[in-house]
Amino acid sequence: MMSIGTLLAYSLVAVSVTILRYRCNDKNMPSKGSKARYSSISQSPEKRSNENETNGKSNLADVLSFPIEKITYNTVLRQLLNLDGLETPTYLTSKISFWLIGLIGILIVAMDGQLALNEEGLISKDLISIVCLVVVIALILLCLLMLQRQPSENAKLSFKVPLVPYIPMLSVAINTYLMFKLSLLTWQRFGVWMAIGFAVYFFYGLWNSSERYKHTNGIAAVYTVDAGDAQLMDCKAMLNSSPLHKGKCSVESNMSELMSSVNSADAKLISDHPSNGKV
Repeated sequence: MMSIGTLLAYSLVAVSVTILRYRCNDKNMPSKGSKARYSSISQSPEKRSNENETNGKSNLADVLSFPIEKITYNTVLRQLLNLDGLETPTYLTSKISFWLIGLIGILIVAMDGQLALNEEGLISKDLISIVCLVVVIALILLCLLMLQRQPSENAKLSFKVPLVPYIPMLSVAINTYLMFKLSLLTWQRFGVWMAIGFAVYFFYGLWNSSERYKHTNGIAAVYTVDAGDAQLMDCKAMLNSSPLHKGKCSVESNMSELMSSVNSADAKLISDHPSNGKV
């Protein structure tokens, strides 16, 4: 059980490293929330309605300002080998890289399955077995070549895995082969424990998580941003009715726990407000 868990973890890390290397930076993609301004609840209804109309027009203009790239079969085929010489990842290159990584993973499983489960055929030099193995290896190398041609992220880090995608995919291939060599009893135990874990997650954890509660009750939205000025929302009723804060009747007594439910950047923004973090 320890072996299969370790091998799966190493494989997931290798795949994640490859995906992150070829992902598109969010700054290069139009975001629905980019340049968006949120009206404060402390404003009058007339001011909020006028601002919403203005924001609607500006947001539409922001969206229209981004060039719309028409994706065709010819565009995808050209990008598979990066014939245009792109150096910065885009939405299209990120999607192509993602699907190439998935296809390489499937081909690696097929290759390792043949090596582990069809050893006798390969040793006896069975023609069909050898041809199938050679075809799968050729497809893997072709996909790796196309993946290498895609533009990668050039962020400066203290350490970056060299020879991506070859080293991560080689790691996946070795780990997968070793997992194929594990005994059937190990896989049966793994399947039982995975079924128990998924059952606990989907029938209990998913419906009782604190993240789900925050999203359904809006606890994370403790302020709105209007022209760069943080303004606290009136969360008194929400906080005092929250089952996470039973026995506390004032907003001030709940503020420390509310601050812990948001990320550090939001907490600093709230604490720096002239209201000193009090509603």
